[in-house]
Amino acid sequence: MRPLILLAAALALSACGTALPSVGRPGPGGSVATGLPLGEVDAVRLQSGQCALALWTRGVPATRLAIAVSQPPTIRVNAHGRQIELARTEYDGEAAFGHYPRQTWAGDGMSLTLTTRFAARGGMVGGAVTEDATLSFTGSDGAELVIPVAGLVACQP
Repeated sequence: MRPLILLAAALALSACGTALPSVGRPGPGGSVATGLPLGEVDAVRLQSGQCALALWTRGVPATRLAIAVSQPPTIRVNAHGRQIELARTEYDGEAAFGHYPRQTWAGDGMSLTLTTRFAARGGMVGGAVTEDATLSFTGSDGAELVIPVAGLVACQP
């Protein structure tokens, strides 16, 4: 009798016409491995004197979600199934190699905001690591997702 009740409940839910959200399923261009709306971004080649900030998920395996460059101040992400560059629209705090503790990039119906602290590690020259970093992704529907990230700033001599 119990299996019949479960089957009837499943049929009743499917007849409602309302789709239930899929947990752990990314939107277009997202990562099946992480369940995030952003997929892994391609590496970038820096020009002489340019500094980049690479951001990874904190999960295992780590996924490179974004790469921001200092000049021009843009960030590259993999969203909607393609590599997209967004312009930096806001920044605040003391710069570390052209990157700021709080910076926002926007365009293409989305925005990303990084909130972090930068720290130099012993033996590091021309770069820094992020501490307590989060990347907030806001989609065109206004929904916001806050992602804990790890990051590294490095400069091309």
